[in-house]
Amino acid sequence: MKQAFNFVEFVAVVQTGSFSKAALKLGVSKSHVSKKITQLEQHLGVQLLHRSTRKLVMTEIGEIYYQRCKKILDDIFETESMIMESKIIPQGVLNISMPATLGEQLLVPLLSELMLQNRGLTVNAQITSRTVDIIEEGMDLVIRLGHLPDSNLKARKIGKTRWIVCASPAYLDKYGTPNSPDELQQHHCLVFGLHGFKHEMAWEFSSIGKKRTFRINPVLISNNGAALIAAARKGVGITFLPEFFSTADVSEDKLQHILVDCYQEMPISAIYPYRHYLLPKVRLCIDFLVASLNQ
Repeated sequence: MKQAFNFVEFVAVVQTGSFSKAALKLGVSKSHVSKKITQLEQHLGVQLLHRSTRKLVMTEIGEIYYQRCKKILDDIFETESMIMESKIIPQGVLNISMPATLGEQLLVPLLSELMLQNRGLTVNAQITSRTVDIIEEGMDLVIRLGHLPDSNLKARKIGKTRWIVCASPAYLDKYGTPNSPDELQQHHCLVFGLHGFKHEMAWEFSSIGKKRTFRINPVLISNNGAALIAAARKGVGITFLPEFFSTADVSEDKLQHILVDCYQEMPISAIYPYRHYLLPKVRLCIDFLVASLNQ
């Protein structure tokens, strides 16, 4: 096996722009740095730097080598930070984005409990219905409901929620209770959607042996679950929403859970930027939500 030459001096020279500054940064002599660069070039059999009395310029192959070496060093420093931070109590600001009603009704109360248990942790909870760019907007964590598209980001399933069918007692007294999903087309339906009315609309249930879709008769469509629940309470129609939207209303008999064998399960996922390790505050939050949501 060939000897692996140290490239730390090379990276330092590129980043500082000179042999003398690199030597100062590394705490060694200028001659030591110069010797190491020469040995590295001889080992590789290529020239990495164009040297002149005025400045240093990387060769084309030197640029490629530098980018690879820098990534390796970044990984090493990140791993060292992970080991050191593992001894530290999670603290600081946790920037987290989440969907509107899921955040308001389920996640923020849980995060409040997390903060009570960890007084050094501050939460910046951004509640929004739009898709957040986690990198561009500087988020540590994004919570999403439903199946995720392919992405270079890391994701972990932290829980799941059921979508259930419900309506007000007043509506059911007036129009009758459907006994099967095939009868939904004869009823007024309140639909959660992001893109308005489509030519044909349907609800999909994954609980009936295999996934099946049933056509419906939409009279109201909205991207806001609270608005649909309010309309359902008024007796406007039947709605199909995540269970946490309607838990309070069902328990208070303002809404009635119908077609109880017809539901759809959707994952709740935590998404975070790719790293070889999670920051302690992010890991703490994810582990806490997993434990809480799976009780």
